[in-house]
Amino acid sequence: YCAGDGTPVKLTPVFGGNSSPPADYLTAGKFEIKRIKPASASFVSLVAQDGALTNSWSPAFPLVGVGESPIAPTAKTSQVNLNAGEYLIRYVYTNANGCVNYSDAYNITIKPLPTLTFTGLADSYCSNDSPVMLSAFKNGVLTPLLPGFMARNVTTGEEKALGGNLLNPAEFVAGRYELFLALASTGSTDCANASNRDTTVYFEVIDPPASVKVIAERRWNDDTLRFTAVAGTEVVNWEWNFGNLLASTSQVAYPVHPDRKGSIPL
Repeated sequence: YCAGDGTPVKLTPVFGGNSSPPADYLTAGKFEIKRIKPASASFVSLVAQDGALTNSWSPAFPLVGVGESPIAPTAKTSQVNLNAGEYLIRYVYTNANGCVNYSDAYNITIKPLPTLTFTGLADSYCSNDSPVMLSAFKNGVLTPLLPGFMARNVTTGEEKALGGNLLNPAEFVAGRYELFLALASTGSTDCANASNRDTTVYFEVIDPPASVKVIAERRWNDDTLRFTAVAGTEVVNWEWNFGNLLASTSQVAYPVHPDRKGSIPL
C-alpha cells in the first residue's frame, strides 16, 4: 500500500476452511496490529475511532486510537509519510471454553510518497518567448518523470500536459497558470504524488503588444527627426533601440515611458 491511501480494507478471518466466520467473530475475537518498522511496538486491538472492534483497516490510518483523527489526504508529504513502514496484522479468537488461538501474522508494507520538486520556472513569460527547460527532482534527485509536468489554467481549470520537461509559452493562451509535477503509481516501485501537495507554484503568460509600429517625422524648424511609437493594444513601457545610429554608442534607449516620442538631432 501507499501512505495516504484512504481506501479501507475489509479483513475476514478463516475458521478451519469454513466458508464464513462465526457470528461472534468480532465479539469473541478481534484483529490486532503492530508496527515493526521503523520502530517495533506491541500488538494493539484494531478498533474504530469510537473504540469499537472492527474488521476495517485503512493504510491512511493504520494504527487507530480512540478519538484520534486520521491524517488528511491533502496533508504535506512529510506528514502523510509518518504512517509509512511495516506492520503485522493477526486475528485472535477465544472460544466458549476460554481457549485462545492466534492466526498467522501477515506482514503489511506501507510505502512512503515521493517528494516532488522542480526548478527553472520564471514568474511570467511573453507568449513569443523561447521555450524553457525545467528540471524535475524526486526526493531531491534529478529525474525524468511521467506524465511529468501539468499546467492548470487558474481561471478555467483546464489542465495541459507539457511535452516532457519543456515549457513553451507559445502553446498557452494569455492567463495565469499553476504548474505542478505529477508522478503516477508504478505498482511495486513508486507511489503516486504531485508537487502541489507541498508547494503551489504559478506563472503567467502575457501576449505581446499588437500592431506595433514607429512613425518618423522630419521637424524642419528644429532640424530633428521625431519618432512616435504606436500599438494596437496598451503598452506599459517602451524602449527605443537606434542601433549604431549615434557614433558615440551602439545601443540607445531613448526615450523611456511615459514619453513615447523621441527626437534625434540631424
